Amino acid sequence: MLSLLSCLSLLLFAVVVSQPLFYWMALGRATRGLRRGAYVELRQQINAAIVKRLIGSYVVTLIALLALAGTAWAGGRLSIVGGAIGAAFALIVDLALAAKLNIPINKRMDGWQLDAVPSDWESQRDAWDAALGVRRVVLLTGFVGLVVALF
Repeated sequence: MLSLLSCLSLLLFAVVVSQPLFYWMALGRATRGLRRGAYVELRQQINAAIVKRLIGSYVVTLIALLALAGTAWAGGRLSIVGGAIGAAFALIVDLALAAKLNIPINKRMDGWQLDAVPSDWESQRDAWDAALGVRRVVLLTGFVGLVVALF
């Protein structure tokens, strides 16, 4: 059971951490080249498409990590407990940062009309990007800690 939960937790956490990594590797750079209306339309489409899936992936990942920690605790595998709890903590910190920093910007952007985008749209885009950068570090730290604990 421990092996199954280890694999599942690692896979699920990899899915979560892949979102800010993909943004850093490609999508962020690509969006910087978009005109104001195109950027807003893309952000609005992404926000509409990702919310339910992202929330679901966070919930399932958190459950898997806590189940892993509990199973590892019962088996006396304290390093795995530490890695799983650390990863769960990183996930919770990421959610808190998203709620405080990214989600309010997403909500503002979702209300923008394509023909009436605010003049400060670039500074809001930059603030969103900076917040995701912090979240990326938090998630990567949790992911690396989980990998080290499992291997």
